[in-house]
Amino acid sequence: MIFAPLMRFRTFTGALIAGVAIALAVAPATTALTIYQLHGRPGRTIMAAIEGVASSGAAPQITVPLYAKGGIYRSSASRAAQRICVRFRVWVSSDSTAATWHVASTWPMRCAWTKRGHRFRPRTQSGQVEAPNQFRVTAQITWRTRKRLLGSEVLDYDNPADYYCASTRCSIQQASDGRAFLYLVA
Repeated sequence: MIFAPLMRFRTFTGALIAGVAIALAVAPATTALTIYQLHGRPGRTIMAAIEGVASSGAAPQITVPLYAKGGIYRSSASRAAQRICVRFRVWVSSDSTAATWHVASTWPMRCAWTKRGHRFRPRTQSGQVEAPNQFRVTAQITWRTRKRLLGSEVLDYDNPADYYCASTRCSIQQASDGRAFLYLVA
């Protein structure tokens, strides 16, 4: 009788560890992000690399996966509760040189109130895109209290380490100005 609860605990613990290991292995971190339009005192960000998937027979897709180890940390500008918001934009370039970009889609803003000692981990977001085309992603992040804006920044996923391909119909390339992007084929 004593062994039955112990066996259930061991099975649950093993399943929990396996699930966490899979979640951590799925999305690599990216620290190569370029920060533009810095304002105020934003917090630290550790985000997942953008995933490109272009399977035969399915529409190509761009995904911002959940990264369990990272997230968006609070600003040091205030001890009060902070509302952290993030909005991703997918940019497309249809010219062969990838010199001009325009916004293909803006994903819904995700926000969360964070208390001291906590961080905001945005949920997975994804969207279908039209291929063949070249795509890159930016993220606009803001930190606020109930009374004031603490900081904001725009993260540009512009380095090859900021992207990864989860299918063979996807490649990571660089434009003539050095910015990386995903090239997805239908």
